Amino acid sequence: NAHFDDQATSGTPDKWAYTNASGAAETTAIRGGTKSIKVTASAADGYMKLTPANYPRLLDISGQTVTMSVWVNSEMVNDAFITIYTTDMDGATQTIDSTTTCKAGTWNLIKISQQLINYDLVDCEIRFRVHTINKYVIFDEKDKKKMSPEDFAKSQEVMKHQMQRREEKLAKKSK
Repeated sequence: NAHFDDQATSGTPDKWAYTNASGAAETTAIRGGTKSIKVTASAADGYMKLTPANYPRLLDISGQTVTMSVWVNSEMVNDAFITIYTTDMDGATQTIDSTTTCKAGTWNLIKISQQLINYDLVDCEIRFRVHTINKYVIFDEKDKKKMSPEDFAKSQEVMKHQMQRREEKLAKKSK
């Protein structure tokens, strides 16, 4: 869903949902494509999220080192964040936030760089977060590169390892 162009419901990009926030399709302030998304927080740290319930392949980042970025145009200085929130099979959680600063009223690229994601995920959320209540951030996805054959092979190995570990843990729990 590059550039948030696919919105069956205006303001809600396909496969995304909101927590303590609302969205509106943005057709004027865009970085690419025909639409971006304007997210307004209805509570502090409201966000738009992508979850395995709507995109099951999201769990494939388990055990991977990830870099993620998004273009933002924020109403307030340093108000836009990317958050990766995960839960593994043992119930341990992991929260990774972008640390990139952003200016207000102009496009900025914020990112999470080279972060290792926990193994054996049972849940994972990618959140585009607005820190200040009643303020907005316009998000527009960065152009995505296709996965290289090497990265695909690595992801298959990680997935195989993850499935083996899950089977072992489930077998131990059933004894």
